[in-house]
Amino acid sequence: MQLLGITDTGYAMDRNNTHLRHMVRQVESLQGVLDSQYPWKTLAQKYPSTLLDIDIIHEDLGLAHSDLHEKIIDLYDRYVNEWQQVRVRFEPEMSIGTSHAIVQSN
Repeated sequence: MQLLGITDTGYAMDRNNTHLRHMVRQVESLQGVLDSQYPWKTLAQKYPSTLLDIDIIHEDLGLAHSDLHEKIIDLYDRYVNEWQQVRVRFEPEMSIGTSHAIVQSN
């Protein structure tokens, strides 16, 4: 399959679309974080060990904690929005090997 000028490889699309399914679950999880009242706090609670490193390097990047947090949340927001734009193209592939397709949640 080719989408947006990129041809999928065997790694990207295995027989059961495992990688794709994991990516969709990741997007759904991140959407839940972004929809929360305090996205950074929710993200930090969900992925504490990963985000500890980010707080350590904020000075190396020349950013205040809050600015770095905002930039990371913005990055995840763009990632989720981009996936939502192309997700409908993957619905048929995601239904292979399952009894039902994953339904887009908007």
